Amino acid sequence: MKNNTFPNLYFLKKTRFKQILRIMRITTFLLFVCVFCSFAENTHSQNARVSINKHDVRLDEVLNEIEKQTDYLFVYNNQVNANSKVSLKADNSPVSDVLNTLLKNSNIEYSITGSHIVLYAKENASNSVVQQQNKRIKGVVTDSKNEPIIGANIVVKGTTVGTITGVDGDFAIEVPQNATVIVSYIGYRSKEFIADTRTTFKIELLEDTEILSEVVVTALGIKREEKSLGYSVQKIGNEELSVVKGVNLASSMTGKIAGLAINNSSEISEVPELKLRGESPLIVIDGVAYGNMTLSDISADDIESIDVLKGATASALYGVRGRAGAIMITSKKSGAEGVLTVNISNNTMFSAGYLNMPEAQASYSTGNYGTLEYNSGYVWGDYMDGHEVKQYNPATMEVEMMPLISKGKNNIKNFIRPSLVTNTNVNISQSGKLGGFRVSATQVHQNAQYPNASLDKYILNGGGSINYNKFKLDANLSYKKEMAPNMPKTDYGGGNIFYNMLIWGGTEYDIRDFRDYWKVENQKQNWPFEAWYDNPYYIMNERINKQNKDLFNTNITLTYDVKKNISVMFRSGYDSYNNINENRQSIGDSGQRRGYYKYGQKSGSSFNNDLILNGDFKWHDFGINVIGGLSSYWYQTSDFSANTRGGLSVPGFYSLAASIERPDVSKAINEKALYSAYGKLGLSWKNGIYLDVTARNDWSSTLPSNSRSYFYPSTSGSILPTAFFNPIEDILDFWKIRASWTIAKKDLNVYEINSIYNVNTDVWNGQSTATYPTTLRDPNVKPETERSFELGTDFRFFNNRLGFDYTYFTRLRYDRLIEANISVASGSKKIITNTDEQLQQRGMEFTLRGKPIVNNDFKWETSVNASFWHWYYYQLDPIYSSKDPRVQKGERTDKYFMTDWARDNEGNIIHQAGLPVKNKFQTVMGNRDAKLILGFTNKFTYKNFDLNISIDGRIGGLMYSWTEQAMWHSGAHPDSDNQYRYDEVVNGKNNYIGAGSQVVSGSATFDPYGKVIEDNRVYSPNNVPVSYQSYITNYNENPWDHDARQNILDATFIKMREVALNYSLPKSITQKILMKDVRIGIVGQNLLMWSKEFKYSDPDRGKENLNSPTARYIGFNVNVTL
Repeated sequence: MKNNTFPNLYFLKKTRFKQILRIMRITTFLLFVCVFCSFAENTHSQNARVSINKHDVRLDEVLNEIEKQTDYLFVYNNQVNANSKVSLKADNSPVSDVLNTLLKNSNIEYSITGSHIVLYAKENASNSVVQQQNKRIKGVVTDSKNEPIIGANIVVKGTTVGTITGVDGDFAIEVPQNATVIVSYIGYRSKEFIADTRTTFKIELLEDTEILSEVVVTALGIKREEKSLGYSVQKIGNEELSVVKGVNLASSMTGKIAGLAINNSSEISEVPELKLRGESPLIVIDGVAYGNMTLSDISADDIESIDVLKGATASALYGVRGRAGAIMITSKKSGAEGVLTVNISNNTMFSAGYLNMPEAQASYSTGNYGTLEYNSGYVWGDYMDGHEVKQYNPATMEVEMMPLISKGKNNIKNFIRPSLVTNTNVNISQSGKLGGFRVSATQVHQNAQYPNASLDKYILNGGGSINYNKFKLDANLSYKKEMAPNMPKTDYGGGNIFYNMLIWGGTEYDIRDFRDYWKVENQKQNWPFEAWYDNPYYIMNERINKQNKDLFNTNITLTYDVKKNISVMFRSGYDSYNNINENRQSIGDSGQRRGYYKYGQKSGSSFNNDLILNGDFKWHDFGINVIGGLSSYWYQTSDFSANTRGGLSVPGFYSLAASIERPDVSKAINEKALYSAYGKLGLSWKNGIYLDVTARNDWSSTLPSNSRSYFYPSTSGSILPTAFFNPIEDILDFWKIRASWTIAKKDLNVYEINSIYNVNTDVWNGQSTATYPTTLRDPNVKPETERSFELGTDFRFFNNRLGFDYTYFTRLRYDRLIEANISVASGSKKIITNTDEQLQQRGMEFTLRGKPIVNNDFKWETSVNASFWHWYYYQLDPIYSSKDPRVQKGERTDKYFMTDWARDNEGNIIHQAGLPVKNKFQTVMGNRDAKLILGFTNKFTYKNFDLNISIDGRIGGLMYSWTEQAMWHSGAHPDSDNQYRYDEVVNGKNNYIGAGSQVVSGSATFDPYGKVIEDNRVYSPNNVPVSYQSYITNYNENPWDHDARQNILDATFIKMREVALNYSLPKSITQKILMKDVRIGIVGQNLLMWSKEFKYSDPDRGKENLNSPTARYIGFNVNVTL
């Protein structure tokens, strides 16, 4: 087949080192310019001078002139007479001198805070008699996010008496007893309160939904009003992300976004897995869809907000990369205007027990059929009642006669150590008229529960912006260093601590006696078990899996405003990583008896470029938005690996040079290019009806030349009935109906269209051989296609106190790319082709949010979300679809097929010779996917205290427990400590009779799928006694052989994910200690969990395979702003 890769010009050839340096230099230079601009602006504000020559003009005219010549903004209310006539002549004079002269003979005073100048009327002594009947009240005005509102009007109803709030949102005013006070601000709904016996008030103003709509970041990083979107978008702010800062940012998002399922692992080496409506979303940072970035590579402190675009329509402008939706991350780039801000935060948590801790039986030793044996590899040994038997003594390292007692019932608890998580961030920021900057440093440290296992992450981030005339430039640069001296092995197998201790270890020894793990250093372990297991202390100190990762990313965005409503933007983003992994195993290791060393280096990079033209036009009640753009995306990975063969020539010397035989060396390089053109037309009418139409065409290097071009159309729209007619406006604030439709495509993986020969070295007299590929490639293969539809609505009631959002979505996947089995007569085994089999996904999302209680001192905000989705067979392919009759149109695709026990007509297990009989066909146990995914968040605010509680979980779905089955099979399960086992080991009786039946006569025949063809069997109750060990090991086979039905469990669980109680020090205290803000609190993560059937492990991971216990973390946080 012809090689259809793109020409050389499609790829960035050779190393990109020079290009990386160039990008870094440019970005670093721009960041320094941003810093200079912000400080230059700040200095200008502090030393601002004006030149004014006015005679007999109104005061507000002079104030306007000062605003034009400086960055100051005047704030005042109607008590200040801005119509009074003034005269002024100033030549390059400081603003403070000008104001002193201007207001010298008036009743107006002023104060300067930052870039604001507040004017207010002097107190009038002639009104002192009246004021004696009044009282002085004070308070603060904030928005719904508890941010102060500057310049809000405070007016006594029916009078002209009033004032305005200062830079901290605070106010003080003299009012009559029980007067009604009105608080108002542009863009917010006015609020009234009674000046009763209280003297301090806290007023929260809510956004006027008729005026303001939440702005979200959509595809290509373009900001839009949420009300104009025809698809589902959900926003989460920095405050929600930073409630509890752990190791991974994704954990803080769990349960807070409807339709986003996050599987959190207890393993230090695993990052949370994100599934948006069942698939992995695209991660976009500041508009750049990097190829190598994950949420674990970003600090929560560096994020301004996250917008989750759900479904293919929301991210249609990203083409094939965005067909599963996108997570749009907006990073922080600058601080408060004119003010240099330094923020220091620390979140420290200590383990305080575990949500789940598996335990083993402690009555029987290692061994087989009641005898202590070290080489059997089982825990079906002797009864530990204190009688003397030959045992291994770790002190003398010899076998000696010793009492057989259970010394290690708490071996796991004694082996693991208290774990610790710290997350510290320091950032400096400032902004001014010409631009701003922000630099940040984050350090995350985790001490794992196992000795010699830890993780350190260091993240340096710098961002800034420059504004000059019609130009705007944004730049960001980030570097992450991640180091782990030893990443413990996960899942079943040698090197996993639970594999060696819980499953096959026994409890006749105290693990702490084996801390000295060498019998002969670097050659033989101090350990009695020589089957397949190692000393756990040896594993954590000598069986090393070291990781050292560097990750760099940068982006530059240049925007030019051609006209007021037309702009051109160029954006470029680059990221690269280098991950070095070293694995070593000593001589005497159970898996590598002669020793082993491996060196691996994985690296990769991606390069994104976008050129976008954006135009916004208005004509009476109509609005038009037009976007056109071009993009390019390059992606490259390199994977180098080398390992020793035949063992190590020198004990303790871990190097490829120590390989006894010639080392195995391999290297793989992957490259992909994607070029795109796209456009969008957006129409609106009276800010109540919106329609978007988008189109994108991709050219992919991974497809044949005749099909590498493919097209994506999409359309979406929204209607706001309340914008035209609302007879219940006192109840209903906002109502939106939205709908969207799109067609998305999916190309092949890199080089998947190429037929590759397998080369084997040194096969025949030192000669290499090549084997013809066993997988064919269809020369007419085309992109996989997916058609999606979404319908939703959004209600908001009672002044935005109650909100409800509902979405129904469906996706039809056709022209599916599969690797199908074919007849071996063709000379091959499989073929990559398109199939006529079609799958349909259907799902729903619900979000209910509200503020049940809101008053001056107390507020309760709550949100509940639920979602589900399932895939169904929509059409079957007569050639490639499964011939299993249980695979039918309309049936779910996530059925759990497993080999069950043979059963009679009553469902009882059939026995033969007293042991259960296994079927020769598979049975459907149920469905794997959850029935419902839930999230429940609450925030309680009382004065300066706030309490955040986050709960989430999953309902339904089946999951196989390796831990349960492995413990039963090995003899370690605590429920195996029973009378039947005691009778067998101590009394020599094989008296266990399994519940069920046995066949007395007759037989049965089945088709390959379990359908009965003929059955004339006659049954009787099983009455054959057998060895308890034989029955249990048969009933619970090795976990890699058979998923036993009794160990397939309901994965339902509910978890209290986060709790945080914080206190903000009053301004009166922080000002005295020269700080702007101080917050301290108590935090907790993974505090409680209830699971329906999982007892010994946490189903939150999404799979159960000897999972490490989930630590309960409790600690504190401190946040200081200078």
